[in-house]
Amino acid sequence: MIERRNQPRRTVCGGLIIGVLAGLWLAAVEIVYVLVAGAGDSGDVGRLALVVGLLSAAFGGVLGVLAGLLAFGAGKAGAWLGKRRVNEMTATARVYTALMTVPVALVCASLFTGRWARSIPFHDGLAVLVGLLLLYGGFRVAHATLTLRDRLRGGSLEPRTGRLLGVALLLGTVILYLCDQRVFPRLYLYLHNALASTAYLAALLGLGALFAAGQRTGSRLGRLAEPGIALCVAVAVVAGGATGLAALSRSQGLRFVVAERTVVAQKIVGIATALRLGPRRGLAPPPTSLPALPPATIAAPKLPVGLRVPGADVFLISVDAARADHVGAYGYRRRTTPTIDEVASAGAVIERAYAQVPHTSFSISTMMTGKYLYSLAALGDRQRHETLPVILRRYGYKTAGFFPPSVFFIDAQKFTTYEETRFHFEYVKYEYLDAARRVDQVIQFLEGEKPPRVFAWTHFFEPHEPYDAHPGFDFGARAVDRYDGEIAYVDAQIARLLQWIRTNRPNAVVVITADHGEEFGEHGGHYHATTLYDEQLRVPLVVSAPGLTARRVPIQAEIVDVPTTILALLDLPLPARMRGTDLTPWLADPPADPEAAPPAFAEIEHKKMVVKNNHKLICDLQRGFCELYDLVADPGEKHNVVDTEPQTGAALRADLDAWIGGHLAYEQGPRELEGPQRQRRALERGRLGDVGA
Repeated sequence: MIERRNQPRRTVCGGLIIGVLAGLWLAAVEIVYVLVAGAGDSGDVGRLALVVGLLSAAFGGVLGVLAGLLAFGAGKAGAWLGKRRVNEMTATARVYTALMTVPVALVCASLFTGRWARSIPFHDGLAVLVGLLLLYGGFRVAHATLTLRDRLRGGSLEPRTGRLLGVALLLGTVILYLCDQRVFPRLYLYLHNALASTAYLAALLGLGALFAAGQRTGSRLGRLAEPGIALCVAVAVVAGGATGLAALSRSQGLRFVVAERTVVAQKIVGIATALRLGPRRGLAPPPTSLPALPPATIAAPKLPVGLRVPGADVFLISVDAARADHVGAYGYRRRTTPTIDEVASAGAVIERAYAQVPHTSFSISTMMTGKYLYSLAALGDRQRHETLPVILRRYGYKTAGFFPPSVFFIDAQKFTTYEETRFHFEYVKYEYLDAARRVDQVIQFLEGEKPPRVFAWTHFFEPHEPYDAHPGFDFGARAVDRYDGEIAYVDAQIARLLQWIRTNRPNAVVVITADHGEEFGEHGGHYHATTLYDEQLRVPLVVSAPGLTARRVPIQAEIVDVPTTILALLDLPLPARMRGTDLTPWLADPPADPEAAPPAFAEIEHKKMVVKNNHKLICDLQRGFCELYDLVADPGEKHNVVDTEPQTGAALRADLDAWIGGHLAYEQGPRELEGPQRQRRALERGRLGDVGA
């Protein structure tokens, strides 16, 4: 009777101890990985290890107590059911399986949410089948675990076997952790949540086996579940967790490492923040700029009049996923872009140009409208913005667009107006074609229509994944090699198009750029649309025009500047609500001062970026930290200096705040801007994901 009365206490105390130890084990694995893998600048290693250890131990203790209560409750339910239908062990395993139903359903519901995955036949049935297999596997694991526990307690299984099993499970947590870190990082959130949960469960079971073996042999490990010891541990982990959260609140650099470079610790901080146990205010500098003013009242620096070529033809060429540092004109060692390099050598190279969003849909739409459509969509924008083809048609230009449906692939529902109207081009070829056939298509249009003045946009899709091999453009078998081969293939087709233009329309303006870059593990990930680092955002921007002398333009610029600059080159009026900067003053002789160039901005989800004077600030508005990089001293963006250069960070944050707060000022009339500016800006910032608003 006394044994039964003490069972709940022993189960909960044991769960607490095992949970704390599991948290410490995963913290040790995490710290070793961060240091060995060189996963970013970890700053003060000792402080990082201490904070991760404290948070993981505290979180592990909480989960351990919950696991103990769950084990006790499942055991009671199993015993009750066992008296009526099946044996107690099978009934208990079924209880655990029933508890798995909700998380398994969530995982299966996420398996086929991607656009391509939804096209798989019978994907709903496959999701159900996967769910049933996972539940059956969970039942078998639960049954095997209960069997081993009872055999170990009953003496039919040697303590040595229990210890070996425990060590094997702890090693399994390392494998699961490495998979979590290395397999599709920042993609497929449901997969990473499942891996992290399984890793913690494996650590819990492994330490549980060691704990049970220790109880059999009377070792110190087996005696840790004494109520007095458990109480002391509970007090320690609560104090440690509070200390860890307080340390995070004092250092943006430490918050960055925990949020971006760890797996377990970042989830702990996320849960603590969601429960308001972690600090929300003060995680990032508050908005420091004045309320945003309507465009007409913003004072601009005096700049020289730029190059003008009124009436010239315009050819805008964009290459999907072509990152700037894989172009020869930007210093790439491989001969991937001889054609673009030739254009750059005779024209203007904008040294640091950025896409507004690291995926196609928003970047292309931004390039066609001259507006920050990602933010405007978050603020309830209804796609009623004039496009560059609409404006040029007013001035007698024949407009033609040659582009694939992939430009509306991401968030397609936000681009229905532009997709239905094809950006209001008069002549449209909207289909998937390889680069060679695309160039044939453009030339056929020009030779057949013979427009007096033309604006033609051509978008080449090839460098986008999957990276296909092209005969004659072989750089190797790796993904990055095939990617370079695709860029070289497109460059060769651009050469054909430019040769026709030089022969038949020699006074044309040619602009070559891209919609975003592509990552190949520089910050642990692949593809694009996940970060705001240069490999995903920095794109080539090359301008060739009659009368333009060759130069490199040492300024930061944006894709949103392309339509404004084209209109300025043609000496046409600039719409008041276009947000892009006219870059022609920096194409003048002599050029404008590079210091006068405005900052460049970009965004994805709750992250916003600003670049100015070779420094980049990336702020996570939801998790409350910023990263700061010196792009000259640290072009790979590996060393976050936000804690060591606070003044630079504060100045860039003020620029970022002014930009965030100014979106609606360009879209709303004076009457709509009436009322308290502070409240209006707070609401606007909140809708853009800033939890500090």
